[in-house]
Amino acid sequence: DDEKLEYYLSLIDIHKARPEKRIKLLEYMVKRGIYSKVRDAIQTFGYEDISINLLVKYCSGWLDNNGDNKQEFMVDLCNYLFSKHKYDDAILKYLVRYYHGSTKKMFEIWKAARKFEVNTRKMEKRLLVQMLFTEGYVQGSFLIFNEYYKNITSRLIVRAFLSFYAYKYVIHGWVINQELFPIMRRELNYEKNDLCLIAWLKFNSNNKDLSESDRSFIEYQIHRLVKKGIILPFFTDYREKVKLPDLIMDKCFVEYKTDPRKQVFVHYRLLSNTSSEEFITEKMPNVLMGVHLKEFVLFYNEILQYYITEEYGDDVLVTESFQLHHDTSPTDGESRHNQINLMLMSKEMNDDTTLLDLMEQYVRTDYFIEQCFQPIDLS
Repeated sequence: DDEKLEYYLSLIDIHKARPEKRIKLLEYMVKRGIYSKVRDAIQTFGYEDISINLLVKYCSGWLDNNGDNKQEFMVDLCNYLFSKHKYDDAILKYLVRYYHGSTKKMFEIWKAARKFEVNTRKMEKRLLVQMLFTEGYVQGSFLIFNEYYKNITSRLIVRAFLSFYAYKYVIHGWVINQELFPIMRRELNYEKNDLCLIAWLKFNSNNKDLSESDRSFIEYQIHRLVKKGIILPFFTDYREKVKLPDLIMDKCFVEYKTDPRKQVFVHYRLLSNTSSEEFITEKMPNVLMGVHLKEFVLFYNEILQYYITEEYGDDVLVTESFQLHHDTSPTDGESRHNQINLMLMSKEMNDDTTLLDLMEQYVRTDYFIEQCFQPIDLS
């Protein structure tokens, strides 16, 4: 009977059995739940010669009774079965709870567990931390984050994940899942994060359907960033949507991204039909994590030629030559820069009447400003 079978099986030294007999004995032991002897045999002889179905039965049976205990042997065996595409929900639960491996493999286990409706919470947290630590890109990283975000247990992980992808988007030009940007915006309501803010601003710089709330938010944040010395060229894309700081209006920008440890210099000169000036050299400040910026005031039809050098120790890298010109059409704005551009355009078109009117307006404005804003005598 069953009790006698279990008794005799417990007496057998499976290490002395011939290979063909050993497999049959293991089948009986798995069926009778004598898992310790099965484990000893597998650890001694390996599991490559044992049928996959028998190993699945062994794992499932052992996990039903010992699933809360982490044993590296069982983690390895469950991983082996997963690699053979043979598993059940018990094996997946165990792997979700205890498996640590490559990000790619963990992601595959996570996807399989989701299909079996296994709770994947523990693996999601490990996966997110591992991806951030190794800076590895996983195609489905947003899927993992999105599930984790539905029931946050660590806001630190959320901040780190969003900051990582904001950095890759802003600094390295990664294409990231667009669903991250509304989450970044939502998280900005809870805590300040300039990197996520800049990523959100960059993503929405060409958005023509901004709400009034967003416009107010954008205007305030750009003014705040500019006061901190963080000026990025795409800020000017908002000129038709919000009131921008005067500091960045009527400016042209040269942006250069490199290792933030390097010194970056721009060498520039204005080009003209008659002569070319000598190159002027200026250091480009690092405004954000390796984004170096230099601003210029250029007037209508002016062309600036420039090249950039970056230095690190004794190494010097020289870029090819580029040209920069004022590519914004003059408007009816009353800034001096805009008025001069309108005058230059009128002169080019031989429109003397308009030119004289603009010159008169410029002189009158200059006079009014001088009269209204007299210097204060502090003596």
